[in-house]
Amino acid sequence: MVYIRALLKTIGSNVSQREKNGISNKRWEGQKDALVKAVKSVWKRTDVKERIEALKRKQDDFRREDFIWHAILGGFSTMGNSRGYKGLMRNDANHSRVEFSALQNVPTRRRIAHIARVFRDSKVSYANKKAAWLTENVKNVEALGGLDSAKQKLDGAYRMSGKIALLMTFKGISKKYARNMMMDVYHPEFRNCIAVDARIKSVSKALGLKFSTFEEEEQFYIDTAKAARLQPWELDRVI
Repeated sequence: MVYIRALLKTIGSNVSQREKNGISNKRWEGQKDALVKAVKSVWKRTDVKERIEALKRKQDDFRREDFIWHAILGGFSTMGNSRGYKGLMRNDANHSRVEFSALQNVPTRRRIAHIARVFRDSKVSYANKKAAWLTENVKNVEALGGLDSAKQKLDGAYRMSGKIALLMTFKGISKKYARNMMMDVYHPEFRNCIAVDARIKSVSKALGLKFSTFEEEEQFYIDTAKAARLQPWELDRVI
């Protein structure tokens, strides 16, 4: 969403230049107050609340037996360029050609070429690289005992760290993407997270904030969410 960034332009004057230089105090209270004000203003909007509630309902996707495969395809469709999402995830004809069961019926020696063709048809970027990854991921799911068994292992993985570790065994899935996969389905263990990406960094830049580490930047937004009486996940999704 663009609401927060648009509002920050109008309230930026509330943050003094001294605070923008990051020297007001180590907790950046001025910037946090400005962001809280923006968040509260946006949160009053009915359309925003409706959008957030719709995103929360995606938690139903986590109940899918093929959740891992579905999430991997979704991640690959947007990785590098978001245009592939419509072509792959919103196009049943293309999507059905790379479902796990469909790929099992494609001879191993032809699998990479088959997937790459589907990805190119779907406008998915880096089609050849992602096709090689997905081919390896077929083997990974099979090694885990199939889609249902893989999902059960994910369900039983220990907290955030265990779930992220399991998802990172799949080719092309980094720690960042593993976290995003679980945040996208509003998983209870990931509701205290902020996905520090280009959206978040654009807000930090608007506020004149510079952080030394990912963890430091995430903690700033977690603290901001709590000050605004929101879940960190809610703040993440409203930005």
